[in-house]
Amino acid sequence: VAELREMYRGRLIIGANESTSYYLLPQLLLEYRRQYPLIRIEVHRSVSERIPLDVLERKLDFGFLSYDPQQAGLESLEINRDDLVLVVPPGHPLAGKGQVSVRELGGYQFVAHNAKSPSRDRIFELFRQNHTPLNICVELSTLETIKDFVLLGVGIAILPRLSVSTEIETRRLVHIPVRGMRIEKTLRLVFRRESNLSHAAKSFLEPLPSLEQSVRW
Repeated sequence: VAELREMYRGRLIIGANESTSYYLLPQLLLEYRRQYPLIRIEVHRSVSERIPLDVLERKLDFGFLSYDPQQAGLESLEINRDDLVLVVPPGHPLAGKGQVSVRELGGYQFVAHNAKSPSRDRIFELFRQNHTPLNICVELSTLETIKDFVLLGVGIAILPRLSVSTEIETRRLVHIPVRGMRIEKTLRLVFRRESNLSHAAKSFLEPLPSLEQSVRW
């Protein structure tokens, strides 16, 4: 009886980075809450490097990551994919181009995210492979601030498509395809590999296929 009560009145503790917390979790959790309205959900904004250990130490039930931690005792499921896109403000010299090369970008200033991530590493590698400097003029801690700086004309940026989809649709920012740039950002759900997960945790895993469909774009 206590276990059944926990299933309907339990608690979930989730760790996620900024982009997941801001752009993806609200829609995903809304779908989950429709099915389990009495389960209390706590979302902690966490640094990606800390999330796997916090899950193992039971500080978190689940973590959202853009990489597979591949640690003993953890399991991860891919639930979504995004790609990175170059955005510039309207009126920028690149705004009228249908496509640009990486080498063309060497003459422009970039506004970048200062958090370490596989996506950031791949951007640097792309520029190295093209023997092109990546001129970062400002590094910031949030994607929203980066967008503000781009809108102000401080620099251009390579950002997750989901984070700038509204600005592109409303033409506040212009998306410029970059020849040869194909950088995907995979979102994974990480949890402990064990059979005695709480009922609340199991209830979060069960509807994953439908949740995945609800948050794809």
